[in-house]
Amino acid sequence: MRFVAGVVLTVAIGLLAARPALAAYCGSATDTKAVEALTIARPPHDRTRIMYLAVVDAFALAELEWKGQLGMYFAERNGRWTYAGTQPPANMPVAVKHRFDAIIDAYPHICTNPQFVSHPSGR
Repeated sequence: MRFVAGVVLTVAIGLLAARPALAAYCGSATDTKAVEALTIARPPHDRTRIMYLAVVDAFALAELEWKGQLGMYFAERNGRWTYAGTQPPANMPVAVKHRFDAIIDAYPHICTNPQFVSHPSGR
């Protein structure tokens, strides 16, 4: 009986160890930290308002809760991230736009910020 329990425990640990952890944000840590810093630098936002954040190629999207939802787009030029507005940049490839749409439509959101706090009515 102990042998069977040991085998089951070993298999369970092996399965859990083999699964990659879901990232809090999608993208490299360097890029997501840079985009997060740009996002919270734009008042009245803070880290807890970021619902999810994703970096795809040279573009990033931060979805925030602020009087509803607000999408903020960023673009990387010459290794530097810059704010690109609340609409996808005109030079964003269709494939990247589709990837952002898939991330937004996914449930549960794979890029969810664990520090997100619901702020009703944009407060």
